[in-house]
Amino acid sequence: MPTLTRRDTLVGAAAVAAATQLPLPVLAGDILAVQESHMPLLRIDLYEGRSDDELTKLLDTVHAVMLAAFKVPERDRYQIVSEHRPSRMIMHDTGLNIPRTRNFVMIQVTTRPRSREMKEQFYKQMAEQLDKVCGVAPSDVMMNFVTCTDEDWSFGLGRAQFLTKEL
Repeated sequence: MPTLTRRDTLVGAAAVAAATQLPLPVLAGDILAVQESHMPLLRIDLYEGRSDDELTKLLDTVHAVMLAAFKVPERDRYQIVSEHRPSRMIMHDTGLNIPRTRNFVMIQVTTRPRSREMKEQFYKQMAEQLDKVCGVAPSDVMMNFVTCTDEDWSFGLGRAQFLTKEL
């Protein structure tokens, strides 16, 4: 039996997707992934001191960018905010000479695999929109992705809903 290459696997998966109307597989880094439209979990760390109205505007902006970048359902919204005293959060610039202020926001996205293009668009749109809508300078926005597979998620009831096909 011949060994299949990654290209063979992608071509075969694309044919199956077309025949069954499943999402088309894409190559995300070194991971063969299926693009899904489920919302990631967002953890947002920032320095304490923002008002509830400022936090609401920030979270709404983050959600709007997520909707645009990943084409996810509007009601799939999972956001956790942690506020820190300055002595409890130290966020340097890794020697890049990026100025940081007390407006600093760290956004961590825990998600199923997403393409490089989707992530780059997310980074760009997030920095632009937080600056425009919330007055947070792009130099004060740091982001990273934590990629998980389907078996890494349970939304409750002791089941892995991606595996059980509930989602």
